[in-house]
Amino acid sequence: MTLNQLAPATGDQAPPPTARSRKPVALAASAAAFVALGAGGWFAFMSPHDSTVKLVADTSTAVPGKPVTVTGTISPAVAHRVVELAVATTIGGPYAPAGTATTDASGRFQTTWTPAQAGKAWVQATAIELGRDQEAQSTAAAVTVRTPATLTLKLSAPAIRTTTAATVTATVAPAGGAVTLEKSSDGTTWMPLPTTAAKGGTATAKLSGLTGGTWHIRGAAAQTNAASEAASKEATLFVEDYKAAGAKYVAIVGPGNKAIGKLNNLIDAGASLASLKEQVAAVSAAMTQEGNAFRAYKGWPRAVAPVIEELAKASVVDADQYHLMSQVSSFDEWNQRNDETNSNTYAEGAAAARARDLLGLPKRSLNP
Repeated sequence: MTLNQLAPATGDQAPPPTARSRKPVALAASAAAFVALGAGGWFAFMSPHDSTVKLVADTSTAVPGKPVTVTGTISPAVAHRVVELAVATTIGGPYAPAGTATTDASGRFQTTWTPAQAGKAWVQATAIELGRDQEAQSTAAAVTVRTPATLTLKLSAPAIRTTTAATVTATVAPAGGAVTLEKSSDGTTWMPLPTTAAKGGTATAKLSGLTGGTWHIRGAAAQTNAASEAASKEATLFVEDYKAAGAKYVAIVGPGNKAIGKLNNLIDAGASLASLKEQVAAVSAAMTQEGNAFRAYKGWPRAVAPVIEELAKASVVDADQYHLMSQVSSFDEWNQRNDETNSNTYAEGAAAARARDLLGLPKRSLNP
């Protein structure tokens, strides 16, 4: 018995064969999709994609309260895929949410996580399902969160002479990190200091044979399994060079003394008022230069520095008074101005005598 074929209902007509071929064509199936012919038409079935997540945590400086950069990639690459970050104190969990990130067109993502306490932590990323891309988790990355270390420096004295020495002691807490120390005469070029380690997280170094001036000392403590690396604040040691300071003093007062000596010779020789005015103007300029030079030099020993400041102030006053003398119009006015100038000069001479004594220079008359 032959059965008549049923015609498809209106609207469900199967597509007629093309004019080019009426032979059946084999359909190829793949992991991604396959096509089937149903009674009502053609259907496409798409299979899900497996995803993989790779995660990297920058653990080189992980300490409590400081963000740790977490980067990773997801394949297949797709933009705008949400990645959830989670952390735990054991590799088996439980994991707590720690933020989210979004992928770029290359499947890369980046975010940060801020650990709350020191110890071992595990960080894991989960790529949320998107379309045919299935949810996927990364392998947990181990992070060692180290205790923040501190390093302090202490000098045995704030200042020494070029002929004496000082000691710097470095203390790192918690103890354990190897300590290195350096010195610099200009704060730019650094040289290592031989360091002796001691118990309790301390290390010492001797500071000797240093040239005059301000020396900078700094230290660093290496990272350990439990503690972070640490850097100290700079300590400064002033090295007093009395010999150099004495030579500088003589060089500074030389031009002024020479100018005053020439002025005295002119007075003794009965020079004209015009000649005296010309020379006293030169003395005024020398005093201005002297005051500036006193303040410009930074190598004065601490015991001498206050006296040098007195001399600098007196030099400025002298310069003004000598300038006024260069403006007089008569010998009477000259003598009046000269008396005013001499009163300050004697006070300056007393300060100069103290400075010379402190610097170990030979005594001289009450002139600087």
